Amino acid sequence: MLLDETDWGALQTAFGSGENLPDILLRLLEPDPAVQVAALSELGELIHHQNTIYEATAPAVMYVASILSPTSKPNSSNGDNRDRAGHTRDDRARSRRAKLPMLRKRVLLTAAANP
Repeated sequence: MLLDETDWGALQTAFGSGENLPDILLRLLEPDPAVQVAALSELGELIHHQNTIYEATAPAVMYVASILSPTSKPNSSNGDNRDRAGHTRDDRARSRRAKLPMLRKRVLLTAAANP
């Protein structure tokens, strides 16, 4: 829901508009760890470049936190328990477990930088 309800294009990142953030955030749920790592790196550059907090930082971190929650359904509004990328809840759970340590560190660093 947060992904669909946020006007990402109106939020600033380190390099301009956040209009491409939904695609980057959805790539965090991809089953391929290389895709997840690339997306996380790109996300970090856009929302936490040089330890700076941008308008898009808080909503992006909220989305990341939502996909780390064991009961989350980030895009389940379509009723069939699949996100926009076509992943099921089990796919997302496996993906979350694989990336949890790295994402948790990024979320904690972002939160610590903006008390």
